[in-house]
Amino acid sequence: MSRIPLVCLLAMFTACAVPPPEEGDDEEEESFEESEEAVGEGTVEQAMSNSCSTTSIRPLSQQIIDEMRCIDPDGFTALPELSNVTYSTGVFPYLIAPARDALVKAAQSKPSTNFHINSMFRTVAQQYMIRRWYEQGRCGISAAATPGNSNHETGLAVDIANNSTWRNALESRGFDWLGPNDPPHFDYEGAGAVSQRGFDVLAFQRLWNRNHPDDIIAEDGDYGPQTRSRIQKSPAQGFDIGADCEP
Repeated sequence: MSRIPLVCLLAMFTACAVPPPEEGDDEEEESFEESEEAVGEGTVEQAMSNSCSTTSIRPLSQQIIDEMRCIDPDGFTALPELSNVTYSTGVFPYLIAPARDALVKAAQSKPSTNFHINSMFRTVAQQYMIRRWYEQGRCGISAAATPGNSNHETGLAVDIANNSTWRNALESRGFDWLGPNDPPHFDYEGAGAVSQRGFDVLAFQRLWNRNHPDDIIAEDGDYGPQTRSRIQKSPAQGFDIGADCEP
């Protein structure tokens, strides 16, 4: 399989994305709040079968995020520590910079009120697990987007526990409330909204190829059968060789 040059992929991902696409391709996605479970010692597929929390593959997800930040250091930014912001277990507090800045301003508008984040960024490996639980009727998942198609993979989405308290503050700063079917969910659609859809898939593909030079797959940011099968076989504790930011 040929590899698309990184500069072409960056242009492809960033040139056309302003408003985020609809969530999912055939299912609306339900908000998902993590519980903490031990990291699995086997594969992602085994972790999916033996747990109901994506914290069981947290080291692998962190490697994917680290690789994404190698691909585009400015693509995702972490939320700063704020005294009134709390997180559910396992949340990765990353958004694109304009969404991060808008969220911070919203939280700071009521500094004495708790701003609890149920979910924010998810990796393609996490979304694979959530989708499989949905398909199997497990873990209380009643709807889930296919991997690569969740708004939580774009750097634009956040789930807020006490959403009604914060709806006006968020909507006035560019966030769109998904509605009563998914009350905690907000998508950033304000100034500078650029979807990073596909970056997590590309990051995983690069990690896989780096660790499996004898089993190279396309580095195209597209979630397909090849990427799916490699996610299933990937170690929950992460690859031996992690992110590489060298050009």
